[in-house]
Amino acid sequence: MLEELFILIGGPLFQEILYLILLVLYKINLISTINFDILNLFHKNLLYFNFLPIIPLDGSKLLLLILEKIFPYKKSNIVLVIVSFVSIFLFATFEKRLVFILLACILIKSIVEEANMVNIKYNKFLVERYLKDFNFKKGKSINSIEKIKRSRKHKIIENNRVYTEKEYLDKYFK
Repeated sequence: MLEELFILIGGPLFQEILYLILLVLYKINLISTINFDILNLFHKNLLYFNFLPIIPLDGSKLLLLILEKIFPYKKSNIVLVIVSFVSIFLFATFEKRLVFILLACILIKSIVEEANMVNIKYNKFLVERYLKDFNFKKGKSINSIEKIKRSRKHKIIENNRVYTEKEYLDKYFK
């Protein structure tokens, strides 16, 4: 998860570096005030917009990392889709300009596609857990496979029997 956070921060960090270069060029009078103001406004809007919690923007990826600390994997993805729909509704409600309405339509398409992929992503997640040997430090006992968290190993309790994650997934996929 830490690797994903570094990747997530990489885009905005690079954008800030470009902004600092722009600022230096402005300070040494290689960019006019009007051009700097336009580029500065573009920079800020792009940075803020990208952190909205709407799929597929970076804000949704950050929110998913937070949700995965709180909820199981599948539930985190479902909550993310719901938050994205609410956010895009609010965004479209307050921004009445045509370009934003068109952008909202494109984003809604991405959210719907992601909503349709939740079960597929969840099954892929389970297959990866089954095929790879993860060495998690924290463990947890759960009573349903739907409660598997991303960064923990699990013992699954079913019918008064305790299964390791591998044993349960082996039974699940057969």
